[in-house]
Amino acid sequence: MKLRRQLQEELHRLQRRLGITFIYVTHDQEEALALSDRIAVMNAGRIEQIGRPQEIYERPRNRFVAQFLGACNLLEAHCSPELLVPSSEFRVQSSIGALCLKLDGPLARSQFTVTIRPEKVQIITDVGKLGENCFTAFVRDISYSGAATEYELAVGNQLLKASVGNTTPGQHSFRIGQEVRVHLPSSALIVLDD
Repeated sequence: MKLRRQLQEELHRLQRRLGITFIYVTHDQEEALALSDRIAVMNAGRIEQIGRPQEIYERPRNRFVAQFLGACNLLEAHCSPELLVPSSEFRVQSSIGALCLKLDGPLARSQFTVTIRPEKVQIITDVGKLGENCFTAFVRDISYSGAATEYELAVGNQLLKASVGNTTPGQHSFRIGQEVRVHLPSSALIVLDD
C-alpha cells in the first residue's frame, strides 16, 4: 500500500512538472479521485458522468456513479405529481419517512432515488433533539477502521451506513442495539437521474 501511494504521488508530480495531459485508466476509485483533475466514469463503454473529482463524488448524477465512487445510501422516494413545480424546497416521502429536499431546480418525476454519503449522515447524541430529516435508528453493526468508525443503522426496515471520523479518541461510544437519532442534512441529499 505504501509503495502504491508513493507511485501515485510520483505520477502526480511528473504530470505537473511536464505540464502535459495524462490519461490514466483505473478501476481504483480512490486512485482516480486522488490523481485526477477530471474524471470520466464509464459503464459498459458508455460515459455516465464527466467532471472534477469533488463534483463526481459529491454530486453523482445516477445510481451507477453514486455506487461506483465510494459507499452511499440509497433511499426510494416519491411525491405527489402536483409537487413537480419549480421550487427550491420539496417535502417528499421516502423509505424512512418524510424528507425535506433542497434542490436547484424542479423534480423531474414523482418517483425517484435519493442518495447520501455515509460521512454526511449525522448521529445525534442528544436524543431530545429532533427536527427536520431526523429519525430514530438502532445501531446494528460497528466497524472501527482507524480514521473512522463505520456504523450500520436500522431506520425502520431501511439500513443506513454512517461514517464518523475518529478525531478525538473515545468521543463516540455507541454500542450495538443502542437507540440513536440520525440526521440527514437536506444539503447532502441528492436526487439521482435514474
